[in-house]
Amino acid sequence: MSQEEIKALRTGQTPGGHPVYVVRERINKLLGRTEVDFIIVHVGSSTPSRKEVRQALASIYGVGDDVVVVRSLRTEYGIGRSKGKANIYESKERAFQVEPKHILRRNGLITEGGE
Repeated sequence: MSQEEIKALRTGQTPGGHPVYVVRERINKLLGRTEVDFIIVHVGSSTPSRKEVRQALASIYGVGDDVVVVRSLRTEYGIGRSKGKANIYESKERAFQVEPKHILRRNGLITEGGE
């Protein structure tokens, strides 16, 4: 699947200049979030960090990066492309109510000792 074949609902770039394509989005009113599936093309360079992905998705959706939580980020072997899932919450408080602590820790939203 080349860049031309990706059917994106929204597009943007990471701070490192890698294109980000949102390929699926679902609104979950019960949990107060938008659930997105995305693809990042990073041929010839390493997988972007969760922080870079959070910043890119925040700019695409026009929100602060403190309400964006990257759930998974998987690199496809030998292709230079990563697929992932993220949740974009209505508020930071809602993210802290819903997301498990280990996911918040991976995203740098809480420190090792707590908040």
